[in-house]
Amino acid sequence: MPFYKPPILTVIFRILGVLFLIVSVVAAIVTLRQGANVKEAAEPGQHGWQALGTVAAGILVLLFYWGIAQAINFLGKSAFYTEQLYVQTSTRAGLSRKPPRSPVPSDSYDDEDADEDANDGDPQPAVVPAVATTPVAPASTPAVERTKFACKACGQRISALTSEIGNRIACPNCGEDVTVA
Repeated sequence: MPFYKPPILTVIFRILGVLFLIVSVVAAIVTLRQGANVKEAAEPGQHGWQALGTVAAGILVLLFYWGIAQAINFLGKSAFYTEQLYVQTSTRAGLSRKPPRSPVPSDSYDDEDADEDANDGDPQPAVVPAVATTPVAPASTPAVERTKFACKACGQRISALTSEIGNRIACPNCGEDVTVA
């Protein structure tokens, strides 16, 4: 499993914050030395307050840049671990190795659809969802008999007319040729 590495912007903003703090401390030291060299100040302790204000401003800038760095780092971690979670779950489900199964099982197969799917250049045939309602046949019409069997490649349940037994058709889910049983 790969490890999380902070984005470069996180590192840049943290360095900028620390640099501003260092610059403010140096400026405060310079201000204090100037105050020590000048004996006649308008107000005693004025240079000390200026130095303190400079350091406080440096700390505020440090916190501002550190907060930006934390926000960027949070977004980077969120994206990284979301991707890792997706990779783990899709690998466990087997989605990365075989095509996803249709959420609606196919109730029947039409030979005309197979000819269209074979000519469109798409490696996986389109799965047309079956209609959930069963047509009601009049009392005088004999019922059409169907057989159901499973694809040996993907396990998809396929329904076909009993008159098609022995014919080879393509599985509507994975496209493998199967014999109607």
